Amino acid sequence: NDQSHIKKRYSSGCKAILINGMEFFECRNDSESSLPIIALVGDSHAPHFLDSTLAWAEKNGYDVKYFAVAGCPMLLGDVRFKSLIEDGHGKLCEDSVSLFETQIVNDPRVQVILLAQRFDLFHDGKGYLDAKRKITFKDANGRVVKDHTSYYRDQLSYTVKTIQKMGKELIILKQVPVFSNIDACTWEPRL
Repeated sequence: NDQSHIKKRYSSGCKAILINGMEFFECRNDSESSLPIIALVGDSHAPHFLDSTLAWAEKNGYDVKYFAVAGCPMLLGDVRFKSLIEDGHGKLCEDSVSLFETQIVNDPRVQVILLAQRFDLFHDGKGYLDAKRKITFKDANGRVVKDHTSYYRDQLSYTVKTIQKMGKELIILKQVPVFSNIDACTWEPRL
């Protein structure tokens, strides 16, 4: 899950750190910063919010942590995945859940967490423009969870409550728009 393009595309001030084969970014004013941190986490849709998060953080005296893994929901707890996206993707998602907890949620400097992801994908497990399930959750015995939607809602609720109990602010960002037919899009920027 190489996200090195993130550093180049969004912020030259972010330092990439490799943990368990995944890139995690810290964006600090200096190496010995004691500023509070705002963390942006999510899936491949999270980078859409990175530029504005960095600008807000600079203006308001925060450092930034950024962590996103394509196709993986950021949840807390013993969450297991079966992914049909590609080989090894389920394990990658499980590792990302662990990294989310240890590097973001448990960091005492992190005061605000922005969660940006494809909530529709994780809510029903179905991929973009596809009726087939792309990702499912597994129980502790490795069996696919029968009620995917209820399981996801419960895990997301647990995640929210756990973060709030730790005294951190969690902001769930609105999902980035998904276009089913780019040719049908008539929006043009006003310049």
